[in-house]
Amino acid sequence: MTPTPSMLQLGNVNNTSDADKPVSTSQATALAGKVSKDEILINAKDYGATPGIDVDQSAALNAANAAAETLGARMFVPSGTYRIDLTVEFRASTDASLATFNFHGTGVALKVGKDVGVISNRAYWLPSVQHSVGAVWDGVSVGIEMVNLNTCQVYCVGFVRNFEYGYRFIGRGTGFAYNTVILGYTNQNRVGHHLTQNESGWCNQNTFIGGRTQVVSARGAVADDPGCHYFLFEGKSNSVSGPNNNTFTGCTMEGTNFSYYRMKFVGSRYNLFTNCRWERYGSVYRIQYLQGPTAGSGSAWNVIQYGYDAWQIVEEYDAASSPGGLFDGVGGVLSARTGGTTTAPNNVATVVKSWATRTVNRGEYSADTGAWTPRAGVWNIRAKATFNGTAATGTCQATLRTLAGVVLDIAKVPATTTGATVTLGATYRVPKGESIVVEILQTTGADLATNGFTGWTTFDAVMVNG
Repeated sequence: MTPTPSMLQLGNVNNTSDADKPVSTSQATALAGKVSKDEILINAKDYGATPGIDVDQSAALNAANAAAETLGARMFVPSGTYRIDLTVEFRASTDASLATFNFHGTGVALKVGKDVGVISNRAYWLPSVQHSVGAVWDGVSVGIEMVNLNTCQVYCVGFVRNFEYGYRFIGRGTGFAYNTVILGYTNQNRVGHHLTQNESGWCNQNTFIGGRTQVVSARGAVADDPGCHYFLFEGKSNSVSGPNNNTFTGCTMEGTNFSYYRMKFVGSRYNLFTNCRWERYGSVYRIQYLQGPTAGSGSAWNVIQYGYDAWQIVEEYDAASSPGGLFDGVGGVLSARTGGTTTAPNNVATVVKSWATRTVNRGEYSADTGAWTPRAGVWNIRAKATFNGTAATGTCQATLRTLAGVVLDIAKVPATTTGATVTLGATYRVPKGESIVVEILQTTGADLATNGFTGWTTFDAVMVNG
């Protein structure tokens, strides 16, 4: 009788005694023209891959995957721990989810994909991978490198441990793009996730789901290590956008702080993080945005949407870069009421500096200058200045302006003996580093102070895109 694909997937044809085994290589070869190749499993065991022994298994694993690639079939790696001394390559769809690779070599332990050309529309269930050489990070090792995959499904079932780079996602000469990656557990890696490209590749439009990453006190980890990151986005000179438009959902970053910058963008744009866990563990969660190697490649338009402790994130960026949206559950809020009076001499513009009872989130306040410096973005800004009622003539004016002299709003009212109130408002896209002040001016003929009671002179700014 002609075997069906479902029979082949279960085991040897008409042999229920070992129906739990994948079809053997010889059967796969004989039946390749009669059944769907997607239903054929190449068992790495048939190529000599043996777990549990202290002998290099990389050649056997590579031979099995090459056979599966030739047949257009899938490879299966039985459960167990396999010593590998050289890079193992998965090109054919592979299920190694029950296996652990114990790497005793240098460089890349497991490569999924290929350096030249593209691999499309395949699925991979990856093994756990751990580095077993040396007591400290070596500067070059990579646990799992995914290269030039397109529209693939990748399931990182286990852990990646003890590498300089845990996961690397890279386009070489073409792209790592349009993939869905279920992340696993990265532990003890100096860089948990590295998204990058070579000078002619790209890494964009991928979806990453879940996963957990942490660095604990081992392998030479030191507090505030500038080269240690949970996520590193690294553009090259062929693009001003670098790794871009990648989406991360529900990723967990936790543990003791051994990264000075837990996340770092170098010439990378338009990436989105949604409902991730930004655990600080009693320290500071910093994100750094830097320009890439090409002029005009400043990191920008990366967005963070909510998640545990997102409101505690601290951002730093160079002159060419700027943060994108930051929706942290608290929002950008700058608010204050004066705690005393500000006296304006007649016809002399005077900046209000007596702000007290301040709320500052996503910005800074300088008591020396009275200036507010909001995080770059769009802000709704409102201010009110109330003058004491001691004058019957002249005018009372207030201006909302930047320190650079850009007037956001200005208003003037007649002075009165009962007091004059001037209200201001503007919606303004605040450039990076721009500072804003409230300035008062009166022409009553003598010194005139603002009302010092709480609530009469105010400043309120709310970030619209954060």
